[in-house]
Amino acid sequence: MFPPPDLWFVPPEAQKKIEALAPTAGISVARTSLLQPLRRTAELARSPGAELTTAKVTDANARFDKAVKTLREAAAGNRGLKVLAMTGDTNQFYVAVPDPYCDLHFFKELGVEFVEGKKSDDWGSGSSSAGRARTSTTPTSS
Repeated sequence: MFPPPDLWFVPPEAQKKIEALAPTAGISVARTSLLQPLRRTAELARSPGAELTTAKVTDANARFDKAVKTLREAAAGNRGLKVLAMTGDTNQFYVAVPDPYCDLHFFKELGVEFVEGKKSDDWGSGSSSAGRARTSTTPTSS
């Protein structure tokens, strides 16, 4: 959910239709480290009986832990190098403010440094794209 209690990219009218058919579960991914939504996903998987101690799952967890260690070491060994997280469309691009996003928040915890956009609302947005600062890419005439 980003922001809670809304389901990500599910319009309110569609959410009502979905909830009339079956229960829903939203996992909060805003303003938290990636580890929290991952733990919640595991809890939800466990509740109907998923087995999380199989080789496939434990191997995936080991690969994740190895990637975390690799990223932490790379960040520590490259202080001063900054990452620009962004997205865009044909008219503008959005430079991320990392803290609202669980993945970027986690990378920051591991030592990754970011070029950050200017925060202009509660979700770091300068437009309707939550968590992103708006910067126009429309060329200006000279």
